This record gives sequence, C-alpha cells and structure tokens, in this order.
Amino acid sequence: MLWIMAASANPGPFAGTWVVADQAQTAKAIETVVEDGAQRFNFAIRPIARGKIRKACALDHTITISGDPGKVTLDYKGDNARVAGGPSDGTLVKIGESDVSYKVSGTTLTVTGKNEDGGKVSVYKVDGEKLSATHTLRSSSLGDPPLSWTVHYKKQ
Repeated sequence: MLWIMAASANPGPFAGTWVVADQAQTAKAIETVVEDGAQRFNFAIRPIARGKIRKACALDHTITISGDPGKVTLDYKGDNARVAGGPSDGTLVKIGESDVSYKVSGTTLTVTGKNEDGGKVSVYKVDGEKLSATHTLRSSSLGDPPLSWTVHYKKQ
C-alpha cells in the first residue's frame, strides 16, 4: 500500500516535454509584467530592478518533466536554463539561498520557492496535451500586488 501511495506522487500526466504554445505573444506578455514591476521603483533603481525581475520572470521555452515514484525533476530550457527537482510530496529542499518544494496532486504540480526577500510560486496544470503554468512573484521590494503571469505549453 505504501508503494502505491508513493507511485501516485510521481509526475504522471506531467511526464514529457512541453514547449511554449505561442513564443512571441508569451514573450511580449512577460515583458509587460517585467515593466510593470520595474515601474514600482524610482528612476535611479529601475534599470537594476528591471534586470532582476527579468531574470525571475525568464521564459522557459521548453520544460521536460520526469521523475520516479516520490520525486519530480524539471529540466528548463530557455532564458534561464536549469535543472531542478526534489521530493514530489511538498518536502522543502535547499537550492542555493532558497527553500523550494514540489507538490504533485492529480493534475496540478506546485513549485514553491522562498528566500529572505520573498518568493515565487509556479502552479502547473495539465489538461491532456496542454499545460498552463501560472507564476506569482512576491517580494518585499515589489510590494503588492504580486507580479503574476501565465505561460501556455503544448506537449511535444
């Protein structure tokens, strides 16, 4: 019985490679979010803030999701290529200066990253051959409301 519970926590419907459905439109929408965040700062700090926000909002052109029972791995290709992952039950893992958790629940995968200034929550929802990723970026420097954007993917 314990094995069945662990097996249900693997990437399941998320497994595979996902590509951005509309690169141009998505890049434009993300740039709007970046500029919205940058405008919250005074003109002297704005260029620095813009660069930091752009990095946090980097477009992942392709995401390959894999894993074993109890673990999920995300291989991101794009403006900030990286591989990340950990237990799929929401257990916190340390990645650099951040605490990150990965939680698979049915057709939803939630990735939560927190650091001393705020954090980012990415909620991936799969619907057949489509994947939507809604990202929310919070920071004490940004204030409220948090920055939020959604990226749509299709299975490759």
